Amino acid sequence: MTRRWLVPAAFAALCLVQAAVPVSMIARYERTLHGGMAFRVRAAPVDPVDPFRGRYVVFRLAFEPVSLETSFAGPVWVELEEGADGFAKVGKVSKTRPAGGHYVQAQAIPLEWGAGAVRTRLQLPHDRYYMEQSKAPRAEALTRAQNRPGQPRSTWVTLRVRDGVAAVERLWIDGLTVEEHLARPR
Repeated sequence: MTRRWLVPAAFAALCLVQAAVPVSMIARYERTLHGGMAFRVRAAPVDPVDPFRGRYVVFRLAFEPVSLETSFAGPVWVELEEGADGFAKVGKVSKTRPAGGHYVQAQAIPLEWGAGAVRTRLQLPHDRYYMEQSKAPRAEALTRAQNRPGQPRSTWVTLRVRDGVAAVERLWIDGLTVEEHLARPR
């Protein structure tokens, strides 16, 4: 009995496993984009260049600092709620993953140290909006013009959240997506 099929079968199984990892990562975010709860989150964008990832708009998600019981720096789970103004606000903050609800992982950065109602900034890892490389410089100029000091902030992102996974769906400027702004004549 010959076992010539064993080596090709093992090689094919290894190839399938290697392909399954990136496919599952992509599927996780696609499932979130198609079935996750949408939250509007205020953002302050800037536009860097990364030679490995191309052009994208980087932003800081703007949540108000929260009060925690003690000073703590590190990963936390943040439940998101829709505020009265239609934008996301921080609900409950926990060191353990919630059993349900719309939550994401964030980094807690204390603005002061001590015990009792310590102000803490929450930094979410969702900070990039990828776009076509030729359009990114115009998007940068547009977002900078809309976010000058003294003017009300008019930039936000749609963040879809599902089972602890979050994905940035759209970047909005003055009620239009950045793609709609770029499609308009100059």
